[in-house]
Amino acid sequence: MASQPEIAADRLRRYSGTGLSTFGAAIRWLWWFTKKKPMGAIGLFILTFAAIIAVFGPWLIPHDPLKINSKDLLHGPQWVSGFVLGTDHLGRDNMSRLMIGARSSLSIAIIGVSSGTFVGFFLGLYSGFYPDWRDATIQRFVDMLMALPILVLALAIVAMLGASTRNVIIAISIIQVPGTARIVRSVVLSVRTMEYVQAARALGATDTRIIWRHVATQTFAPVMILVTAALGIAIIIEASLSFLGLGTPPPNPAWGSMLAGQARQHAEDAPWNAVFPGLCLAITVFGFNMLGDSLRDVLDPRLRT
Repeated sequence: MASQPEIAADRLRRYSGTGLSTFGAAIRWLWWFTKKKPMGAIGLFILTFAAIIAVFGPWLIPHDPLKINSKDLLHGPQWVSGFVLGTDHLGRDNMSRLMIGARSSLSIAIIGVSSGTFVGFFLGLYSGFYPDWRDATIQRFVDMLMALPILVLALAIVAMLGASTRNVIIAISIIQVPGTARIVRSVVLSVRTMEYVQAARALGATDTRIIWRHVATQTFAPVMILVTAALGIAIIIEASLSFLGLGTPPPNPAWGSMLAGQARQHAEDAPWNAVFPGLCLAITVFGFNMLGDSLRDVLDPRLRT
């Protein structure tokens, strides 16, 4: 039975043709993915654009996002003035702040989800392969974390540790652990009893080799799908904490903090201060959701036609 990475590599080779480089093969697979899952391609385009803005934002911003301009307070969106998305109550350019805020939101989500997935992956792998007292101990810890709503858990962690970017990453990491552990454990429980695993054990393979050579590879596809969906949730959590004043500390721009404070007070006379950060959040989460759904359809063999 071929693992999911081997299936993906075989598909990549089939669409690459002879004499094409790895880059060309990736382009052909991307073209196949676009035709097969156009909504997933739209999500991938949105996320690629957001990643470019996050990486190159400091060199692309039209104005200093922290500079206070008393002459242009609550300036409406206008191309001529240079404030394409308007200004806030301190005269700071909204476009520049959104571009810098993209780096903050995406980096916090990626680091937090990656850290939590790493820990949850090992816990789920160990728990599923040894279904004894070790499995019971790990799962009770996972049950304890899953018993609390994720936003309440995030608020409790940040309130206990203090409001900072590092603590928001820690909160998102802890939230990501139980879901990853549960999914990996369920896959491992079903794989560990299959014939090829039993054959490897009969040939004298150690538990470590069986886990990493035959079992762990089967979990990559569901974990990849989970991570894609979790990134969208992590961005919402980071924005929620920033909205409540527990996220990225001011004056550093963040999408959530741009929705709070003066943006609410001036919602009627300067709605652009709340509309544009909200659109950035909605479109980015939409991109993650569309890409995650499409990856699930492509990587899950039960959903292939």
